[in-house]
Amino acid sequence: MQMNIFKYEPFQVEFFQNILKNIKSNHPIMIELGCGEAEYSKLFNDCFLNKCTNICIDILPKQLNLAKEICPNATFIHGYVGEPVHFQEIKEDNHGAKRIYLNDLIGDKKINILHMDIQGSETYVMQEIQNNEYMKNIEYIFISLHNTYDEVKKCISKDFEYLYEHPTEGGLGDGLIVVKNKNFKE
Repeated sequence: MQMNIFKYEPFQVEFFQNILKNIKSNHPIMIELGCGEAEYSKLFNDCFLNKCTNICIDILPKQLNLAKEICPNATFIHGYVGEPVHFQEIKEDNHGAKRIYLNDLIGDKKINILHMDIQGSETYVMQEIQNNEYMKNIEYIFISLHNTYDEVKKCISKDFEYLYEHPTEGGLGDGLIVVKNKNFKE
């Protein structure tokens, strides 16, 4: 099955695959907020031959059902992190999704990749990460932006190196920020 991200987000896919090559963990962990069809989780899972943990969160049950077909080894949660403002452009409700707190997801765990494409909620998530000092536990943050470039940038710690940033680059007009924690210790 050809994944849609290869068609709509070729630059982001290539960049993501290059990041995967740099992860040294024996059992890497990725959290994908706004998992869509979990295509990035599938790339992550395939790279580490199922010796990893994928946590996929989405508001829409129909997205979770598609994601389970593409990346069946992941853990799926019908929920949202940050604020329930996802999918601003289509004004869908949250379909009973529950609020997920970063403490439950990250806590003291070492997260190799936090990937988010959450339609405008990325600032809220980054503020929660910043306020709870979880940034030290995250190796890479891969953020699809939705008119939130300036706000998100304010939340990124000086401990992170910018690998890529552009307010409107990416698939279907999304912006993109990719950062790496310079002090990450496994």
